[in-house]
Amino acid sequence: MEKIGIIDLGSNSARLVIVNLFEDGFFMVVDELKESVRLGQDMERDGFLKPQRVAETIKTLKMFKRLCDASGVNRIIGVATEAVRRAKNQRSFLDEIQTSCGVKLRVLTAEDYLLQPQKYVKVCNRALRRGNAYGYVFGRGLKARGAVG
Repeated sequence: MEKIGIIDLGSNSARLVIVNLFEDGFFMVVDELKESVRLGQDMERDGFLKPQRVAETIKTLKMFKRLCDASGVNRIIGVATEAVRRAKNQRSFLDEIQTSCGVKLRVLTAEDYLLQPQKYVKVCNRALRRGNAYGYVFGRGLKARGAVG
């Protein structure tokens, strides 16, 4: 069994889900946490992530990392969505997150994010097995508990 932490950083909130991934392809969600970060707030004016929002996001991701460490997580898979995808300061933001939090985020394309729910279920387990984060996108109306395939 492998314990994986999955972080989804959106425009308004950050979510952490910790799962136990079993060798037979099953996985079980063992913990979930959601925090409001409002990362995309006030971006529409100039396209830049704002320092206050970045600081709040870093604080949250550091807390997620500590929780993962305390929970015995073997691997963290991190994804970021629209606000980071659109940000003119995306690269410096991602570098700062990796340096200060120890978390590497993959920026999802709009296509990745808009996967149909049935595709989501099929790729979720496969993505966790390969460490490919896009298969576990939150907010699609599904909770992955038990077998998928």
